[in-house]
Amino acid sequence: MAHPQLLPCAVDLPWAGLDAVEEGPARPRPAALEEAATLASPTGWVELDGPAPGCHPELEAIVRALVARGLRVKLVTGAEGLTPERVGVLAAAGVERLRLRVHAAEAEVHARVTGRDDHGLLVELAEAARVAGVLELAAVACAPGVEALGALVRWAAAREAPLHLHGLRLPPGAPPRWRGLRPSRDRLLLGLAGARREAEAGGVELVYHDLAGPPPAWPGPCAPVRLGPPLWRALAADVVTPDVLGGCAVADSTPDEVAQAAALAGGVAELGLQLAAWGCPPVDLPEVLGGVRPRAALPDAVAALVHASDLEPAPPSLPAPGRRVAVVLPALRDKVFVLHTVPALVEALRARGAEVGCWSAWEAGADDLRVDRRAADAVARARAAEEGLWARLDLSDRDLVLVPGYDALVRVMDHPTLPAHARVVVTDFHLLHGIDAAKARWLGPGQRSMETRWWPSERVIVHACFPGHVRLYRFAGVPLRQVAWRPYPLPVAGDAAPVGEASTWLAGGNQRRDWRTLALAAQRLGSRARVDLYTRHAPPAALPPALAYRGTVGLDAFRAAVAGSRGVVLPVGFDPDVASGITVVAMALAAGRPVVGSRTPGLRDHVRDGVSGLLVDPGAPAALAEAVARVDADPALHAALAAGARAAGGVADVGRWADELLEGVHSGRVVGHTGGPWVPWPPAPGEVMGHDAGEGP
Repeated sequence: MAHPQLLPCAVDLPWAGLDAVEEGPARPRPAALEEAATLASPTGWVELDGPAPGCHPELEAIVRALVARGLRVKLVTGAEGLTPERVGVLAAAGVERLRLRVHAAEAEVHARVTGRDDHGLLVELAEAARVAGVLELAAVACAPGVEALGALVRWAAAREAPLHLHGLRLPPGAPPRWRGLRPSRDRLLLGLAGARREAEAGGVELVYHDLAGPPPAWPGPCAPVRLGPPLWRALAADVVTPDVLGGCAVADSTPDEVAQAAALAGGVAELGLQLAAWGCPPVDLPEVLGGVRPRAALPDAVAALVHASDLEPAPPSLPAPGRRVAVVLPALRDKVFVLHTVPALVEALRARGAEVGCWSAWEAGADDLRVDRRAADAVARARAAEEGLWARLDLSDRDLVLVPGYDALVRVMDHPTLPAHARVVVTDFHLLHGIDAAKARWLGPGQRSMETRWWPSERVIVHACFPGHVRLYRFAGVPLRQVAWRPYPLPVAGDAAPVGEASTWLAGGNQRRDWRTLALAAQRLGSRARVDLYTRHAPPAALPPALAYRGTVGLDAFRAAVAGSRGVVLPVGFDPDVASGITVVAMALAAGRPVVGSRTPGLRDHVRDGVSGLLVDPGAPAALAEAVARVDADPALHAALAAGARAAGGVADVGRWADELLEGVHSGRVVGHTGGPWVPWPPAPGEVMGHDAGEGP
């Protein structure tokens, strides 16, 4: 069930539990009520969350305002601000689900996890919510209570309530007490196995959430794995953990254990694609699910877990060379895509014999892409001209239409000039940007995006660059068979200076950058390396001598600075739902510059650790400094990483993308170089991946 947090209620009395990592300011009462009165949701659901929404003085009024808008309300909270009587009032106001954070069936374990002695009150609130028919329960799988998860499931069964089990997210800077609450892999798996048995015995709906975190360092390519015992042994040995937190020490995997692995990953397709993005695709899954076989027979333990639509033949993905192409370019915030990717792509398509028309909001009336690179208000002017773009758009003779983002996809699919035969490619290099608009257009009232086949047409293919975030695509209901995974495209920089001649590293960008970690790392570096920092954010206080703040420069100047650097330092915050730093990584790889960055899903998708850069744990200044110093002090390593970056940039080059667009690329496949992210499989003849990839299950 999709529950966008469209109206989070952060209040004056924040919840002191594990979820309250960052406490937002209190929302003024009039603003919260006004927002509720105008709110819309493509799913029909709104989730009221926050440190302590029960303490909000206007909570009942907000609920009534949402219900009056035809929305369904879920409240996620602890005990703060609630009484059994108020639970009944909220249910009467329209709260359909009240998810209480009860972290253990035992009061002492709950107190150890949360630091609060409110278990008795939660029991009373749960009973009142059960009577009102709105009860759900939530728990965090933490070390103090992981072995007692079975008891918590029995506690939920006695109240006929579903239980949502969450992993413990630990962002950089989390209090040390929380770090001691993360369970080991073995303890977690034992606790989950016991909880699953109790759930089946008691008829409890047990839902896993966020049982993931930054995985350990990737030790190198391994053989393709099966979804049976080899996968579980690999997980137990820390050989690979895509977005799966877990492992298993048993010799054989039962169907239940395979189901548990798939549940932790978000589905069999997600598990297969995540493993494939790490270079070890399962041998017993077909290509469309991330495996190595075109039409593999699935093991019995897996077949029941696979969505039938995932195994249907992939649609003809793209038109043949020589077709007429339309590039539709509404206003975007990503100037790298607008100023560098699209012009180079148009040139590459035309060089391959395609007839290309570009309809752009960046200069009203223009038949080609021209943008004033110096104007600070370029995006604002493009937005003002966007309606004119849709008015003059003529797709009547086009065979292939490229459109960035899903909100623009809605406009193209509804456009009266779109031919029935035309293929439409969504250039999704911004992680599902605008997907809510698409779901609102094609989802019916009350339908759930992850369970409803709402996709507008098999003619619509997605080119996306985030296989590590594949679970988000499943959650949004994007059919994986309609997705072709490829890296963020940029033209290879032919004018980059030899990497060995550069003396200064570069750090830059804005989204979710961890400049505090960079400053601490630069302090550790001392005189061993120098880093230039380009960002619109205020610089960290008391900059160390190794770090020079350069502020902001034009895009061309920034790209030239990347091409003239020794490499790019990119510390970003970990978030399993957000990809950051991708355009800067793409510029670095296009220029053949190695990347030293954080091991986050988006960076893992584009940087192969030890080949095109070095990846370290997020929020670890010592490791970041050591990685930069290691590359700086070893010319051979620096040259090898630069060569790997250049090769990765060749995979991402817009010329290769133009070939894929014109000649076709199978959906559900990841393109790229052997052994990295973007691995082609099955392997080419004679290619070694540890053992024969064609070996049967």
